[in-house]
Amino acid sequence: MSSNPKHPLKRIFGYVVQEKKLLLGTLTLIVIGAFLNIATPLIVGRITDIMIIKAVSELWVYALAIIALTISSGIVSFLREYLSGLMSQKVVYRIRISIYKHLQDLSYSFYDRFDVGQIISRVSRDAEIIGSLLGFAIPNILFSITILAIVSIILLMINLRLALIAFTIIPFVSLVSFSFNRFVRPLFERNWSVISSMSNIVQETVSGFKILKALGIEDEIFRRFERKNIEVYNIGMKTTFLSSLTWPSLG
Repeated sequence: MSSNPKHPLKRIFGYVVQEKKLLLGTLTLIVIGAFLNIATPLIVGRITDIMIIKAVSELWVYALAIIALTISSGIVSFLREYLSGLMSQKVVYRIRISIYKHLQDLSYSFYDRFDVGQIISRVSRDAEIIGSLLGFAIPNILFSITILAIVSIILLMINLRLALIAFTIIPFVSLVSFSFNRFVRPLFERNWSVISSMSNIVQETVSGFKILKALGIEDEIFRRFERKNIEVYNIGMKTTFLSSLTWPSLG
């Protein structure tokens, strides 16, 4: 193994860039979708102006424009989610193949140091998390950032003072998000460790069921599993509690 391994995100990005067409298509649809989403409230504002000046004859044109934008936005959103999902599944497929091949090249000492549950979790659950990150979380974050950038430019063009007042909320949002990540990250790491232990218990139980039955220690194994399951539940409730405190404050 290398003495200076790459950061996990860099390694994942190495798999993502192999799907250049899907990546470019997803990014393009994110930008198009952001503009379509912003165009709708702008047209609604124009309709309000029309109602004030009572130029009703122009109203149907903007009504049709809103319908067209809604349909277009739906199509773009579908294509974006489909392409990002396809890209994420291809990346996860490559990662699983790479992990499996790598496992076959490892020494016996590696399997002595790590539980089977941890290895299974890496190949299955962790790969799925990466897929969700690439197929859902990151595209939505980029979509929100793009909308925020476009809206910021529009606000600056309309009213500089109003824009600066609106921007004062950004440090608060950043602080809350950073604090949330600081408290939740250890919980996620602990949750992964406990779930790996649970997987290891299940694997040992299934593979050695006859031996466990012969020794009469099924109840002890069940209690071990139950303790781990309760720990996962408690960690999940702590995470839920922190989320309930954090996200409502961000609106």
